[in-house]
Amino acid sequence: MRTTAYALLAVLVFAAVCAAQEESGIYGVVRALSPDGLYGEPIANAVVSAVDGEGRAVARSETGLNGAYRLVVNPGSYRLTSQHPAYGSFDTGGSVLLVQDGHFTLFNIGMEPKASGIGSIAGTVLNAGGEPVAAAQVVVRGTAGEEVVVVESGPDGGFYIELVPGDYSVSAEHPALGAADAVELSVEERSTAEADLKLVPPAETLGGFQGLVRVQAEGGTAGRPIAGAQVAATGENGYSLTVQTNEIGFYKLNLPAGYYRLTVTHPDFESASSGDELLASDGETVRAWNVLLRSRTP
Repeated sequence: MRTTAYALLAVLVFAAVCAAQEESGIYGVVRALSPDGLYGEPIANAVVSAVDGEGRAVARSETGLNGAYRLVVNPGSYRLTSQHPAYGSFDTGGSVLLVQDGHFTLFNIGMEPKASGIGSIAGTVLNAGGEPVAAAQVVVRGTAGEEVVVVESGPDGGFYIELVPGDYSVSAEHPALGAADAVELSVEERSTAEADLKLVPPAETLGGFQGLVRVQAEGGTAGRPIAGAQVAATGENGYSLTVQTNEIGFYKLNLPAGYYRLTVTHPDFESASSGDELLASDGETVRAWNVLLRSRTP
């Protein structure tokens, strides 16, 4: 079954390569290598590099969850290297790979674990409103503060990193959404330590919106305040936040700089929003945005 799965993976990788025959390069899958020399599970977050005859790394690729890599290089001869914090380094050494014009050379890599049992860290990067954040930089550091590995959170905000058992700290940062404090973790053999990282924008860069949500009375005038209404901001920068009005109908949204669409919902009233208009937050000023909601027709 495992052999069939790897064969299918190789076919999929080859199909993707064929779609860009004007390019040339090297592609393949990085997998764990057992003591008896058999290929095992794919290795994610391995860094594969193509090195030319002068010792320069001319292309670099980081493997995904399926262990696949793809290097685009000019025709020529290259040495191939692969590195991962939980596995021993790989190097073709004196052997070189020949890349022909308009073709991709297949080369699968096996890497031996540094320890008999590898552990891992898994988690999700979240914004201040608890929503997943993609493309955040997740950094794992050792006990001396040294950088061990850096990965990006996936489309669902998730990350998964294999590591040699030991003590680590893991943190996250996003250029538009802020940073998450480091979490201390102990990684054990054949187990996964979990860490959800919540990004917090720097306080000095927060602006946003505040106001009152009230009933729309006859003639369009403002009536009584509405408690428990959900006020949500969705930004073009990927940041989103939802708050609830208090007993006097007041809300406040603390937001980094950007453009946002605001919506207000309550089960007893018709929803309201800023519509197609995007409201600007300069990251410093709190602007007023008051809303009147009409009661639902019985």
